[in-house]
Amino acid sequence: MKKIVSNQILIAYCVLLACLVLSLGVPPATVRADNTASVVGSVTVVSIGSYGARVVDSATVLWEREVLGQPDKRGAWIFERGWISIELKSTVKKCKGISIWAVRLGWRAPHFDVYASTDGKRWRLIGTGTCSSSSYVEYTFAGTYGDVRYLKVNLEEIMRWLPAIMTLDAVQARGGDD
Repeated sequence: MKKIVSNQILIAYCVLLACLVLSLGVPPATVRADNTASVVGSVTVVSIGSYGARVVDSATVLWEREVLGQPDKRGAWIFERGWISIELKSTVKKCKGISIWAVRLGWRAPHFDVYASTDGKRWRLIGTGTCSSSSYVEYTFAGTYGDVRYLKVNLEEIMRWLPAIMTLDAVQARGGDD
């Protein structure tokens, strides 16, 4: 039996949760995840990445468009048992790494699964994680994933009285150096 929550109840819950998080007085902090370096001489780009361009589908997600593009410390709120499917700007050939930028909201650390797909229909599990940080963190999954055009992030269901919520800021797939 599926339980459907109205958008008004979901929005009211989000507003109350946001007020609660803000009332805790936790200062915003970020974990910087960049790939800049000082180099003397010539530089050759060997890895090309692609960020999210379009939300294909989602369930139990607010502000889903905030996950698109590069990390900007604004994200889509994914509630427990929620998921979001994102099409990348371009297909990443011979994908060697997938990253997501996320932060937990509230007290519970949500568990998530990351999937990749070429066609958006057949999904391959890339990895799992627990978002326990109260500031944005880059979660990177390294491996050989073939061609990747779509990424999907799914919050697992954990039966407790306090729901798990995660803010997903951005997704990226990076190609190999060959």
